[in-house]
Amino acid sequence: MLIVVVIALALFWGWGRQSPGDFVAIDLTKGGTLKLNDGTELTLPPEGLSSPVQLKASAVSTDQRRVKGAEGEVEMATAVAQLPPNLSLQSAIYHFELEGATPSEALLNIPSPTKTEAHALDLYTWDGANWRWQACRLDSEAGKFMAHLKTLPIAVALLQKEPETPVITTDVKRHRPPFLVRPKQGVSQFRALYTLRIQTD
Repeated sequence: MLIVVVIALALFWGWGRQSPGDFVAIDLTKGGTLKLNDGTELTLPPEGLSSPVQLKASAVSTDQRRVKGAEGEVEMATAVAQLPPNLSLQSAIYHFELEGATPSEALLNIPSPTKTEAHALDLYTWDGANWRWQACRLDSEAGKFMAHLKTLPIAVALLQKEPETPVITTDVKRHRPPFLVRPKQGVSQFRALYTLRIQTD
């Protein structure tokens, strides 16, 4: 009898709940929000939906850079390989999978990494071929980056632009040596353009 009660309670509490990584149903009239363990939130408002959809999200750590599922692993490996050389990952890569019509609007909140100066970060989206800069707002009090997306990207991440080697260009006047001066013509001047590169740490 006790075993039956335990099984019944387990079914009752587990019924309708989805394990992390499962697809979540987003209602057409109400929309919905998907929350990840690190505090990241993705909301699909009803205004951007044309039909009910199923949504799934995975956080790929900067150390692992992989997600469960062979297709997802290949897709994210390509995304990492296509990162511009002057950009470095400062957050997890958030990978989104969708079943249904692509929404025309999405709201994204990503917690700010604790090891990096938040004001030095930018939000980028991955469309399957390129990383693109995405406008966002930093809420310093809440410690979150907030973005209003016009479509649902395949993945997003917080990236930091690496400092580039500065290039200083100057216009220098140079005189011919006296022994090259032609008689009665004075000193001839000509210009030379020099490019100085300064390596910074």
